[in-house]
Amino acid sequence: MRISTRRRVGLGLSAVLLVTPLAALVAAPASAAPSTTTASGDGWAVTRAPGGYLVTVDLDSPLPIRSDAPTVVVDGETIGLATQSADGLSLSAFTSDPAVAGASSAGAGWASQATAGEGTPSRAVTVPDVAAAADPLDVDPSAPGDFDWTESIYKFGDQAIPLAAIGGVRGEMEGKVYLPTTGGARPTVLLLHGRHTSCYTAVTGTPANPARWPCTTAPGPQDAPYATGRMSIPSYAGYDGTARALASRGYAVVSISANAVNSNDNELAADQGAQARGQLLLDTLTMLEKANAGERVVYHDAFADRDVSLPRHSSTARRRTPCGHPASSPGRPRSTRSPRRRWSAASTSARSA
Repeated sequence: MRISTRRRVGLGLSAVLLVTPLAALVAAPASAAPSTTTASGDGWAVTRAPGGYLVTVDLDSPLPIRSDAPTVVVDGETIGLATQSADGLSLSAFTSDPAVAGASSAGAGWASQATAGEGTPSRAVTVPDVAAAADPLDVDPSAPGDFDWTESIYKFGDQAIPLAAIGGVRGEMEGKVYLPTTGGARPTVLLLHGRHTSCYTAVTGTPANPARWPCTTAPGPQDAPYATGRMSIPSYAGYDGTARALASRGYAVVSISANAVNSNDNELAADQGAQARGQLLLDTLTMLEKANAGERVVYHDAFADRDVSLPRHSSTARRRTPCGHPASSPGRPRSTRSPRRRWSAASTSARSA
């Protein structure tokens, strides 16, 4: 097939015309993207974000875990709760207030010390003195009652259950049960400890846990550079005094561990771990319901990569101890029968944390 000279010339001109503007586009220097930073200083910056501004504050070291929530303070006023970065070395908070765009200072704060702006409405309320109006009790509620009880620690592993709304991390199913020996159904009290540090080590100077949870082996300080173990703090045992007083008065008590929530709520939860804590209570009730019904209770601990189960009991034993020890956990958790006469008000106070 022949192509005429005129057509070949036309095709050549079209190719030249097509290549020329493309070459011009490639050769043209790219213009710099406009900066999103509106204000900055030593260790802080304000950047534009969809719908408002993001204020970021650098930290010298990760914040301690305490019964409080971190905030960001701009020009002396708290703009809101802050999210801690994965490495724990910065805080960020979003606000729609355009005043932060020209900020002159920014830093980290705590919700308990928050200072509201002039336009923030006061939420102060008058709290009635209920204690003064109430009739005095005939008995001391912290004094031992007339019931004997048993105590059992359950531990299904550090990563036994998925936590709700906290970045997809898994947490422990662990705690302590205080059960009157009467058998049968008893009124039940659930205790969930506050926001405290989750891991500890006996070696001073050991750095913070980079993984946050579970507690892992860590290199020691420079003057003792050997491996030292981090161990989880059994904060649920801090309610021993309260739980024993209640158990001696006929209440079944369950004190629940929430170390995984405390270790990740600032970094991964938009609600500071509130939903994760609520779901942990429900998951614990589900576990107890299965154990009390004689059903097989088993959880997969992703950290140890093994299943941990609760042994089945006879109906009589189940009425006495619905939640015993995990069959495959290392060692048998302590289960003791505590005579009510043995615990005095002084001893229970000394045992509480």
